[in-house]
Amino acid sequence: MSSSDITARIIAKYTSKLDERQQKGTTGDDQLLWAYLQAAAVLHCFVCDSLQPLDSTVTHPHPRVLLYDYVVPAAGGLSEGLFTLKPATRQEALRKFPSRTAMQAALQANPGRLMTEVQKLWEGYLSTGTIPPPEKLGYKQLNCLCQVLSWLGGTDDSLPSQADVLLLLHRKSVLASFEHLVISNFTGRKKELRTLNQHIGNASTSILDWFTSKKKPILAIHGPGGIGKSALVGRLLWENFQGGDSKKKIPFAYLAFDQPNLRIETPFTILVEVAAQLALQLPELAAAFIQFNDVVRDYRDGQGAINNRGDISATRTIRLNAYRTADETLYGEFASLLDIISKHNNPKSPLPVLIVLDTFEEVQYRDRESLSAFWHMLRIIQMEFSLLSVIIAGRTPVADLGVDKDALQELALERLDQADSIALLQALGITDGTIAKAVAGQVGGNPLSLRLAANLITSDTSAAGTSGIKNLSTSNWMFFRLDEQIIQGQLYKRILDHIHNEEVRKLAHPGMVLRITSPAIILYVLAPVCKIAIGSITEAEALFEALKREHALVTLGDAGTLVYRPEIRQSMIRLLKQDKYAEVRTLHNAAIAFYAGQETIEARAEEMYHRLALGEDSYYQLDQRWTKGIEQSIASNLEEYPDHVKVWLASRMALEVPRDIYANADIMDWERNITRKVKRALKELQFKWALELLGERKDRSEQSPLFALEAKVYMLTENNKRAWDVLEQGIEKVSRSTNRGRLAELFWLQSQVALLRKDPQAADARLEQAAQSVAGSANPIPLIQILCHRLMIQDAYHLSNSNIIPALRFRLNAACERINESNAYTVPFVIELAIPLLGDEYPKTRRQLESFNIHGFNPTLDILTTENLRGLDEYRESWEQEEDNYLYESLV
Repeated sequence: MSSSDITARIIAKYTSKLDERQQKGTTGDDQLLWAYLQAAAVLHCFVCDSLQPLDSTVTHPHPRVLLYDYVVPAAGGLSEGLFTLKPATRQEALRKFPSRTAMQAALQANPGRLMTEVQKLWEGYLSTGTIPPPEKLGYKQLNCLCQVLSWLGGTDDSLPSQADVLLLLHRKSVLASFEHLVISNFTGRKKELRTLNQHIGNASTSILDWFTSKKKPILAIHGPGGIGKSALVGRLLWENFQGGDSKKKIPFAYLAFDQPNLRIETPFTILVEVAAQLALQLPELAAAFIQFNDVVRDYRDGQGAINNRGDISATRTIRLNAYRTADETLYGEFASLLDIISKHNNPKSPLPVLIVLDTFEEVQYRDRESLSAFWHMLRIIQMEFSLLSVIIAGRTPVADLGVDKDALQELALERLDQADSIALLQALGITDGTIAKAVAGQVGGNPLSLRLAANLITSDTSAAGTSGIKNLSTSNWMFFRLDEQIIQGQLYKRILDHIHNEEVRKLAHPGMVLRITSPAIILYVLAPVCKIAIGSITEAEALFEALKREHALVTLGDAGTLVYRPEIRQSMIRLLKQDKYAEVRTLHNAAIAFYAGQETIEARAEEMYHRLALGEDSYYQLDQRWTKGIEQSIASNLEEYPDHVKVWLASRMALEVPRDIYANADIMDWERNITRKVKRALKELQFKWALELLGERKDRSEQSPLFALEAKVYMLTENNKRAWDVLEQGIEKVSRSTNRGRLAELFWLQSQVALLRKDPQAADARLEQAAQSVAGSANPIPLIQILCHRLMIQDAYHLSNSNIIPALRFRLNAACERINESNAYTVPFVIELAIPLLGDEYPKTRRQLESFNIHGFNPTLDILTTENLRGLDEYRESWEQEEDNYLYESLV
């Protein structure tokens, strides 16, 4: 059907609705219309055809037709047919009511109304004429209040103005990131909360310690999934933000590492987010935050300038130190910002500043080198601003992740004790104390297990008796070690059994093998394997909508998908692998086939997840399907992958794997892993650790990048003899391969070592060997750079006879004639080197190079021992280039 046909059908349908309204409704019959509009005006949202009019004596056979011009789809409710009145229409309809009492009475026309959070707040106002104090409300509640105030349009002078509430809403937007963690039935944890309050200086017993100590240690909370880590820190932040004197509230930032914009390997992104949250709480300090943002911009520009060779005379060590100095300057500026914040209300009694880093398990899989810069950042900031308090929450301890253990306090979050477990069950609706006690003893004190048990019992009162939950297997807990996951999986499966729609049950068991679902996935993946009787996308969409209503099972994802709740899925997967092993494998394979034909980054992430979880593909197959940008998604399910898959992954992303696993791993995988780790270690000036990594294995492949990298480490530590020996070994090995670029790089580095050893003749000879190695390269840049260095050595050390320099210039000219714009602007300083070295003999070539308008470099003889050989991308693996782009390979 053409687009014009579709347009014609839409117009015809609209015209038909208008005609129907004119035929079935009474033109100008305001009584009928306003009977419906006034009923709708006291409802947040409604289904049009189910709406009952204010005057029950007048009805319309098709309310949706009558209200067609006055309603819009409710946000997030279109799939359920929910609508809401247009703002102007609602205000006009409400003004027709003589009083709040009349509005309250109007609610009775629709006793089955949907009770959204907005509706609850609205009805509370109608009943009492008051609203809760806005300053006591959370972010979401303030959003609801803004809607209610907009409905009233300023007609009630006793209420705060919408403008004032919007200002408060802006300030409280900082709550949005953690407000979902704050639960009304939070139980126990008094000891832990006291520890946290002492840590942040909020408890009287710790004030003296706080102000006399040099700095607070990092407090790291750890415990298994569902134990309540996030709820605990959420409670701490909520109580701090909501209560007490506003001038004594501790400024804070809450960061969850499942946010894609946070990259722990580039720590300044964390500071940017922290500053943004603090700025929301302290708008009066806008000038200080603007100044810090300017510093961040200068920092980014400065890092780029170092990488772009703004000072090519700097040694490798100086460049690395320049990076570190730039980092530390930024961290010092951030500490100064925190100091301004701390002293804002009372310079004589400064406040601590708190940073909470939640879901740390999302980054704990990173290798030691990737986390090193993060710990260094925290250490520097705390040295400059001792009132900084840091709380980290994750599933495992952080003591072995490279942090200074003397600056660390670990807090293991244990299960709730018996009394608190019973209290939580009772708060969740288990009113029979005997049953609550039996269930608490049966499932243990993990809050997630207790909530699942309460959910099961409140939905099926016959599920438990005085001995606890019936038919719950606990005999194999010790065998499985992860007993809580086993019991949680059993509980959740029992809850699923109470879902009335059998097809929806199948979407979870065994369908939860998938991480996400959509109508298309239901139709093409789940239905065939789970034996769900549907045959069209329309039926799949209906089933999808039914699944969406199971809020305990799924949450809304991106692009209209549903995401199975990770905390439950983790437990269910272990049971599924035991109970439905064949179906699990079949589902993995069906999902792979479904996603393999799609090219989006999201599809590739799901495809790779299923390949890795299945663990049956060869490394070659995995290599072919891997793509950058999916690392975070893949890492989130790391515990599901077999060990051999983790080894492969550690060679493609910053994943820490026990080093002994690599002792017998494929040499190429080991080299790829070590190359990344060593480069990151060097960026953090960890030279000793870099050499330990390189010494893990003595064997090397014929095209190994490690010879050059190891030589650079020795050059950085001024061990030139060892660097020469490594390069000799490398030249012997790499000469057997066809990779002439690798060989040229080794000769190039050996020339630098020769100059450091005061042997310019050997240096020149090695450069000639490097030139011969890349004479046939598609990119002329490496040859140009080598010839430039030869000419500089000839001139500086007076090595030449009358024929060598002209011959070198002739070769340099021939190479420069092959330059195009892509070559020139990729490595501009090489062009800058070549222009004067061509002399006056080749004016045409000089004019061509000068036309690129490259300037700003001031080459000196220092580059003969400091610069890397460029333009070798054609000789490198794609993963090297990706890593180099991230790490600024030119540094080392």
